[in-house]
Amino acid sequence: MKNTIKPKVAVESPFRGDEERNKQFCRNICRYAVLNGYNPFAMHLFFTQFLDDSKDEERGLGIECGLAWTDHADEIWFCLRSEDKISPGMVKAIERDKELLKKGQIRDLKFLLFTQEGKPVGEWTPPGS
Repeated sequence: MKNTIKPKVAVESPFRGDEERNKQFCRNICRYAVLNGYNPFAMHLFFTQFLDDSKDEERGLGIECGLAWTDHADEIWFCLRSEDKISPGMVKAIERDKELLKKGQIRDLKFLLFTQEGKPVGEWTPPGS
């Protein structure tokens, strides 16, 4: 079987708040990514399976572990719905990318708008751009 998987993509999207709706949103984006030849990883879907996001220490560990994985991504997708605001976790991921850029690691950052169902509808501009 021919390998058709393209770049490794770290998917960043809101998690806290309406967690079930946000999880489904992220799953829909990951599905879109795979069906379009990408290899997505959404740390907030993975690490919250066994770490308690409501406990600051465990949340911090999950973010730290997730960022270590996303350091190896070819692309970072910062995904929002039109009604969303950037989350603190997404801000940390943007700050992490700036640190890596200073070390010479360049990745393609995409700031994408999706519907809840995972259909792309446009782009958004990050704060301070």
